[in-house]
Amino acid sequence: MSSKSCASTEEKFPLLLLFLEDGQRSAKQHKRILFDKGRYQGIASGANNIMTHWSGHVASGWITAMLIGIGLFAIAILMITFSIHPVIENLTAKCERQYREIKNDSSIIHLVHGPNRWTPAQLEALDQIAKNSQQFQIELILIRPEIDPPSNIVKRDVMKARNVTYPKHESTSSPRALVKKVISSTAREVVNPKLKVYEKPRKALEPSFNMAKKNLLAMLGMKKRSKKTTSKPVVLQRKARTLEDIIDAYPNILVITTTFEKVFSHTPLYFTWQNTNLETRLFAIRVLQLWNFAGISLTLPSDLHSPPKAGNTVTITRKALLEDLPSGLVTVDDEGSHMQTKSTCHAFFGELLMVLAKATPATKPADVIRKTLHKFCLKGAVDGNYCDTITK
Repeated sequence: MSSKSCASTEEKFPLLLLFLEDGQRSAKQHKRILFDKGRYQGIASGANNIMTHWSGHVASGWITAMLIGIGLFAIAILMITFSIHPVIENLTAKCERQYREIKNDSSIIHLVHGPNRWTPAQLEALDQIAKNSQQFQIELILIRPEIDPPSNIVKRDVMKARNVTYPKHESTSSPRALVKKVISSTAREVVNPKLKVYEKPRKALEPSFNMAKKNLLAMLGMKKRSKKTTSKPVVLQRKARTLEDIIDAYPNILVITTTFEKVFSHTPLYFTWQNTNLETRLFAIRVLQLWNFAGISLTLPSDLHSPPKAGNTVTITRKALLEDLPSGLVTVDDEGSHMQTKSTCHAFFGELLMVLAKATPATKPADVIRKTLHKFCLKGAVDGNYCDTITK
């Protein structure tokens, strides 16, 4: 400021706030600091002086302050956007379109198995599907428990199951040698599920000590009269095939192990998949696979001894059934056990994902399909005869 402006004001530094202590009230108010009321007048006069003497710089100051404020606001917006970008991505049904040209093969069968142990019915269903659809590529997703060590792919160098058979009559080897011989030549027995072999007499399988004793008695002229033995035919049933056997037998099976957390990451179900039951979670994974890659999706039997459904094996025996399906259509049954489409990012599966995002523990796959079909029936995208049972 100039000397004139300083002289015209009551304070030399009018914008400076001074804190004064009232000595009389300091003891009662614990030395509370009070503002000098007279300083407000000095502040007001100082502000008037600034507006009077630097009026030409006020506009540029406001512009500078505005630009700085806009810059800080833009930085804050960018930081918030980057922080919530995964959330926005999760809340949108994203189709991995980069796989359209690389991996848009509709001749893929999608199978999903939960973290539970394999049942004989599930192994039988997998064997039948792989046997009747060798012209397809089968992608089997295995959900492992969270406590298991991470693994990306199931190794294919699994050990084959070996069947141990009875030795033949003319063999005089020891039992240990017989086991080695059977293991080395198991490939021939596996081809035939039922083999008729004859039981070897018990004396031929006695230890070497008994054999030496018999030879000693023969040298002494005390040969015993051999008892007649009756050979009974023994039928050997083929050993039940394990998961490793099926994977090793069909090279078109691609097995991927993962967890629910990884499958549902960056999907519309990222925040809600914990609210669903196991059956609905497995169904949701199948819907995601069809949404991204198209193809055929089948369900594995959940009961212990339930046989595989006819729709899972009969309808996929011919690849022409999928090739003849128009690209804009979807085939699905009431329970979602059999779904197929040739179009990735189909609106029907996108709507299924939206309904699954609102699912509860009591929601079943049939409920999700019924709600989705109801919306498509209202839009006239489903057969009218079928919609009569849905909309009522």
